[in-house]
Amino acid sequence: MTTVRMNVSAIGGLIQLPYTGSIVPAADGTAIVDSRDAPVLLAAGATYMTVVTRRQAATAPLAATAGRLVASTALSNGALSVANQPDVPRQGVLRVSPGTSAITAGQIAIPYLANDGTSQTDVVSLVMPGTTVVSTITSKGILVLSAPVVSGLVGGASPLVQINDTNSLSMMVDPGFVDFSVLREDSGTLNEGQVAVASSAASLTPSTTPNGTISYNVYYSYVAPSV
Repeated sequence: MTTVRMNVSAIGGLIQLPYTGSIVPAADGTAIVDSRDAPVLLAAGATYMTVVTRRQAATAPLAATAGRLVASTALSNGALSVANQPDVPRQGVLRVSPGTSAITAGQIAIPYLANDGTSQTDVVSLVMPGTTVVSTITSKGILVLSAPVVSGLVGGASPLVQINDTNSLSMMVDPGFVDFSVLREDSGTLNEGQVAVASSAASLTPSTTPNGTISYNVYYSYVAPSV
């Protein structure tokens, strides 16, 4: 039997197939099926998937710095000014300080061009108790950040907001990717072995912290829809 891997998330649930039999999609929405069932699945909205292997270099990325992307400013409704773009693709982190009073309503929309080539907008609730600083990391890596927009804000006592870059370096992947994994990561000439990976964001945090002088080579793989 010849098998193929397909993204069946558009179908979902328990799927009955003539040759494969009963299948349930994996957590990433894919399934390995008898190739003779592929036409049935394609007609139902599934797509073929293929393994992609790549190498990406990050040349002397800067150390993560508080307020680099959006400098600390008063939290209020409206657009926030972008201070800097990431020097290399990275995840960012939204940091909100409500002051001594709770924020009872509001959200912030963070639009950016992501490391999978798509236009991404992370919408983050601003509801939080007083005196508790809350940090939320972006769902993907940021290539180009557009002006975040705050709306519906209620509460807080002189609340503050900033968006920082992080040391989580983001790899370029195809739209619809799944199962991102790092095969090897070199810091300068040193192979670092296992590193912290954010698979859903196609990002990793090197064991040797970026400081503006060290360059990295990353060898990685992921599964992507076949074109």
